[in-house]
Amino acid sequence: MIIHDTNALVEAKVSTNFERLCSDFPVSASLTDGALAEARGFSEAVLQIAAASANAKLVAGDMKSAMSTYAMLVLCAPLNIEYQCGLAASALQEQKFEVVIRSASMVIAHSPSDYRGYYLSGLACFGLGHVKEAHEDIEQAHEFASRKGNSIVTDHCKMLISHFGSLTNDAINCE
Repeated sequence: MIIHDTNALVEAKVSTNFERLCSDFPVSASLTDGALAEARGFSEAVLQIAAASANAKLVAGDMKSAMSTYAMLVLCAPLNIEYQCGLAASALQEQKFEVVIRSASMVIAHSPSDYRGYYLSGLACFGLGHVKEAHEDIEQAHEFASRKGNSIVTDHCKMLISHFGSLTNDAINCE
């Protein structure tokens, strides 16, 4: 076998080792302050390689593996918005809506003008059948995405808001 991309090989090896080393970390440890990374001696470079691997898995459609890696990254750096968004995005695809809401809430709490937290939370709320909350979150996402000039997210939010409005009207008409 000829390996043409040595970076991919290193990335895969670090990601596999990263997940293996994280898996036996005691649950009783203080996870809210990133104790896992410190206890294992993970440098920022190792976390970035693991994040690149998780993102590649996400893009490739390997959601379970991406979610697993992002979950470990969140344990290592719980305040990292990118890791939280990655965990939420992969969990959303796996319909793990409670996980999405937890990660999205961290994004909203630590970066309140980042549309991604509201957008992911809105999609998860909709998945759980909470149309009103989904509508509110998607409206917030629309507002912040508009401010950032992200027309793709803005347009998608407009479509969702319209859809939520028709669902709300249908519910009112049924009463």
